Amino acid sequence: MKHKIVFLHEKDILNLVKGLADQINHDYKNEKESLLLVCPLKGSVFFLADFVRFLKIPVIIDFILIEGSKDSFVITKDITNPIKNKKVLIIKEVLNEGTKLLFLKKRIEASLPKSIKIVTLIDKPSQRNLDLQSDYFGIETEDRYIFGYGMDHQEQYRQLKNIHLLAQ
Repeated sequence: MKHKIVFLHEKDILNLVKGLADQINHDYKNEKESLLLVCPLKGSVFFLADFVRFLKIPVIIDFILIEGSKDSFVITKDITNPIKNKKVLIIKEVLNEGTKLLFLKKRIEASLPKSIKIVTLIDKPSQRNLDLQSDYFGIETEDRYIFGYGMDHQEQYRQLKNIHLLAQ
């Protein structure tokens, strides 16, 4: 890809991730039970991997793959750990319009967790018309198309260490 601009450098991303983990470490420091971290595949894997390395509290990690768009979703890989009476953190790389994330949150709520919080690296509130917000987020940005660090451009470029914008 020829026309890309760095939006966030790798060191800046890691600083944001560490800051989020520090907040979670503080807020859950007295927690006796492991938190259940739910990672929607595929884009959030890089964020999750870095995030858990900074955590100092016990966690269980699980994954879910939800396919579809707007109002029609299908779970093609479901959470395998019990959710009932667990404190759940959804770990998401970016919160855009939020329809898929709201679907996931409702799916988790149906399993009766003790609590659900959303942790996102990047929040784009201008894209949302839903009543959905991150409980923890690293950085807020306007509506820009970003890729790298797990986020794709046509299923490519997830492996980039920096987060990029398409040049205009």
